[in-house]
Amino acid sequence: MAENTGEQGPPVADPYDYRVRVGDGWTLGDGTFDRVRESRKTKRDVPRPSHVDVAFRSMSALSSLQLSRDAPITTTTIDVVTNELWNYLPPQVRDIAAVPSPSGPELWSSDDQQLAEMYDRMNNDPTAHNKQGEYNLYADLKGKQWVFWPIWVEDQWGKDFVVIAWHAYAAPETPNRYDRIGTWVIYDPRRNPEPDQDGKHSPITQRLDRINVRLSQFFKRGKFHISGAAGSYGNCSPMGLNETSSGERCYATIKELLNNLISTTITNEKVDRNHGWPSLSRWVFPYLYRVEMTGIVAWTVMASHGWDARIAIEALEPKLGWEVVVDGQRRMLGPTDLSGPARAPPITDQDYRLDPNAVARPQY
Repeated sequence: MAENTGEQGPPVADPYDYRVRVGDGWTLGDGTFDRVRESRKTKRDVPRPSHVDVAFRSMSALSSLQLSRDAPITTTTIDVVTNELWNYLPPQVRDIAAVPSPSGPELWSSDDQQLAEMYDRMNNDPTAHNKQGEYNLYADLKGKQWVFWPIWVEDQWGKDFVVIAWHAYAAPETPNRYDRIGTWVIYDPRRNPEPDQDGKHSPITQRLDRINVRLSQFFKRGKFHISGAAGSYGNCSPMGLNETSSGERCYATIKELLNNLISTTITNEKVDRNHGWPSLSRWVFPYLYRVEMTGIVAWTVMASHGWDARIAIEALEPKLGWEVVVDGQRRMLGPTDLSGPARAPPITDQDYRLDPNAVARPQY
């Protein structure tokens, strides 16, 4: 790099006059780093991951995100991005809040046989229990008083991410064990495809009721105290019908809940969840959050390689399409599916129900 003498260089005649070098395989470089030809590269020129497990998970997450907008996001992706959200919280908030890894679908979906088999595996796996004989997941969840947990649900209405959250208290004799549930909430962005009497599409009460029962069962099996606890259904930005953007909305929901907790913690505001959980934004632009999640995962990939990695941006030819399989269905993807113009979803009504005129997927 040239030495910085503090003197300004000659003025640029045209701000758009920018040159890039095209190398083997259409690799673009701006000259910041010396390029090594593909035929001359050695092991020293290829960064090796310093944290192999982080590299593997984050690269898998990145593959899920770069497929296209309105495509399902894997649980690994949600795990990586929400973990990064938690890592950069203020210490005062990290001490009281947890964002566990995603769970599902066995514990939360409509298949009773899968539910029974999952609880059998949890009970009969000796490696997953601590010295006190408690299942490790239960012990971890009791470590913090605020828990924001993404879960994966599969039923007749779709395959979606749902967020459950709760606030717990500790008994005086066990001050660091928050096993007394005060209140919990379920945020589900999916709306019922069948309209109500007034023509609007409401939250799916049958799904919410089932998850509520399953969550109560989970608490009881984990020896949480739920006597006197209150459960509720929270309001969040809904998905349009035929969308598969619950992953982005799950991320947005957890982010909003954490930001709400940050603001109340910093201002020392006393939070009384007995009077309800916050209603979240009535508008979420899934692609905006997908781009943000992609940036977080790409940053994690670089960090896992000890900062020796470089980000490569691949340009797609206009009007060129690829046929891929997304969630078991064939789709044709083009450049606009990855980073093209997209009409923002409408702001939902005050009651968080979808208007019948706004449920169709927009044309791009």
